[in-house]
Amino acid sequence: MIRKNPRTSRFKESLYRMALQFEDFEDFSNFYWNGFAQGIYWIGTNKKDYDITSPLERAYVREGKVVAYISPDRIKEKYAVEADLSGIDPYADISENAASPTDSIKILRTNAVRLLNEYPVKKAIEVYKYNVRYLPSAKYALKEFWDYAQARRKEELEGKKRKGVRRVGRPRKKT
Repeated sequence: MIRKNPRTSRFKESLYRMALQFEDFEDFSNFYWNGFAQGIYWIGTNKKDYDITSPLERAYVREGKVVAYISPDRIKEKYAVEADLSGIDPYADISENAASPTDSIKILRTNAVRLLNEYPVKKAIEVYKYNVRYLPSAKYALKEFWDYAQARRKEELEGKKRKGVRRVGRPRKKT
């Protein structure tokens, strides 16, 4: 008997939040296939308990030295930190990494980066291989995913409008 995992994938949820930042599917598609809108990335470090908001790391960000990889198998450091970049502005907060343009990006702002987990690189590769199956691998699947994200946002907005209506009854008498 095959059991399904009841948890949703962080990769899928992060990509969902990233998809909501785009008004046009073609823009989202171009960013996704070029590696700029994956949602979850990996940052290599030799330090345990890595903190991207520390003053030293912020200085590295200003210098353009913090690189996030799509897959942890390219990381040469001892640890790989799983980072959710779905809160960043894909137009302003990241740039292409000239040293490795097909599989990494440079982070230009740390405020919207959420660090999720830190793993030894070997374990990070296993986590990545397990979760990458939730990501769209064809353009039609990406289009379905984007349509789903837009419909879900519309439902959430409509739901909030209905929930926002309050009925006012008679005021209570003070005793």
